[in-house]
Amino acid sequence: MKTLKNVFFVKSAEQIPCPCCNGPLEVIGSRQRKYINGLGEQIILIIRRLCCDNCKRVHHELPDILVPYKRYGSESIEAVITGDTALTVTADESTINRWGKPGGRFESAGINRHRVGDERALRGR
Repeated sequence: MKTLKNVFFVKSAEQIPCPCCNGPLEVIGSRQRKYINGLGEQIILIIRRLCCDNCKRVHHELPDILVPYKRYGSESIEAVITGDTALTVTADESTINRWGKPGGRFESAGINRHRVGDERALRGR
């Protein structure tokens, strides 16, 4: 029998509206989502699948530690983008180079090389 290690259930305490139409969301199930934390350990999260009552789109409830479609935690990605040398990142060199690439996905998504909360980052500079 296989025992699961590092498995956590994710559930928000607040009611979240649909990001597309602001309609109410209903829980329709759950799924596993794997990510790699700052120590290089693979963590399995059980996240809820939510369906909008209005537009019928399916959404996944992601915690703040995850970046959509990325397997590494947001702390690791942010450390590379901001150039924080105090944190070690356990990712391949090619992956780190893609994250820190000027004009890459994260900069086009509004995540730039300044620290979160930095006024220049908020102004889009």
